[in-house]
Amino acid sequence: MNPNFSRMRRITPLLIFILFVSACSSAKKRAIELLEKENYEEAAAQLEALAKKSPDDTDLPGLLAQARNGVLDKRLISVRMDRMAGNSENALEKLLGTFEQQRAWKVSFNPKLAFTAEEETILAWPGFERSIATAIQAGKPLKSEWRLKRYQSIFTGDPGRARKIQSLQAGSKDAGVKLCESQSKQVGPQIPWQSDFTTRICAYFGADAKAPHLSVEARTLKTRSQYRSMTITGEVAGLGAGNHVPVRTALLQAFEQSPYFSTDATEVLSYPLSGSFVNDLKQTPVRLSHAYTRREDYYDMVEKKEHKLIDGKLREVTKREKVKKTREIPDTYYFQGTHINQRVELVLASGPVLAGSQLSFAFQRAGTVQEDSHDVELKSIGLEARPIRPLDPAEFVKAQQDGLRGDFNQALFDQWQKTFCSPSVALPGESMSGFASLNPDMITGERVQTCVQGVRPGSAAPVFAEDWYRNQLDITVQQARDVLQVR
Repeated sequence: MNPNFSRMRRITPLLIFILFVSACSSAKKRAIELLEKENYEEAAAQLEALAKKSPDDTDLPGLLAQARNGVLDKRLISVRMDRMAGNSENALEKLLGTFEQQRAWKVSFNPKLAFTAEEETILAWPGFERSIATAIQAGKPLKSEWRLKRYQSIFTGDPGRARKIQSLQAGSKDAGVKLCESQSKQVGPQIPWQSDFTTRICAYFGADAKAPHLSVEARTLKTRSQYRSMTITGEVAGLGAGNHVPVRTALLQAFEQSPYFSTDATEVLSYPLSGSFVNDLKQTPVRLSHAYTRREDYYDMVEKKEHKLIDGKLREVTKREKVKKTREIPDTYYFQGTHINQRVELVLASGPVLAGSQLSFAFQRAGTVQEDSHDVELKSIGLEARPIRPLDPAEFVKAQQDGLRGDFNQALFDQWQKTFCSPSVALPGESMSGFASLNPDMITGERVQTCVQGVRPGSAAPVFAEDWYRNQLDITVQQARDVLQVR
């Protein structure tokens, strides 16, 4: 074995340790520089990472506390600036974010920050209390509930404010019961989606006895555009029987997480599956080469000077002698291998008819391998074997499950919105007698509730749906979902 290589193996752990310490030292220096520049957010992030890597560094806890206090201080200053500028909503939201960050870090405010936080809390309370009372008086209890749920954690530290919050909660519940009663009188079996929405409101406020009860006919009307299950017909050409399982499983899971699925429905969706699967694998012999450096001994004539006594005098003489040396010579080793050229492609196509409207869904994924492989191994020249690693068809298909599930689920949501998210969409119950006598806001509500069934949580609802929620409830679609815990 090369003695230099052996020596390197012995010192490698030491080198790694030195490099690690050096890197940590540099990162710590950068974090301190960020602190000096009052860039507290970035400093806190770097120090948190350093604290995990170097738990024994006694300087880090103090530096991290300094950075976090700086973050909280800046956030409280931003709260104050918004409040003084008249942006009370922004100030309240930022104050909430500050407290949430403090709890997430599990730290206590230092005296200065504690004073500022309490001062901003006291100044924010009147506006918060007024907004809840106003929503209750206006008969918008979902708005008061949303604001209570979102912001009450800011104010519960003080016993006096906590008692007032309890009073506001009681008032909000009373307004919720009244909203339940009012809407229950305006809905009917012709508008089952809106009736079901009213039922959820009643249940939330504990007024189940006053909630509308959907008849079997109304439930059937509500689920007229939905399906209790999906049957997949057809197959993918070239895909073995076992490999169909992950494809079918992904499609069924996507369907059951879509707005078209309901256990109350009676219809079964027929899904005509088609497509192709190709596994094109070519293996070709190929001549490969490996460049390396070999050592070679050789002899060289070198001049050597010495002193000799000649004719009674000491004289310098030069003589040439043969010396053995070693040199490194670039070389190439040639050997036989295999070139792999593989393309695997899964293509799916289908056109299921959903609620009378055809969905065109396509899915395509491909994988390729192009590499040289061989089983030659000569450690003396640094040549290692490269085994053949073609793509396994079954594993490739399984790996596409998440993508197929997500794409098909998104396509179903998009199709629902395309079909039902129009203010003028025809409602299944419009032909029923007495439909015209219903409250126009509730008829629009039926269109809205049908539409938002196909809006993902966190996604924006169509404008006409958001307008209805604003006008009727004074909140957004997502805020109502948050209160009623609709997902």
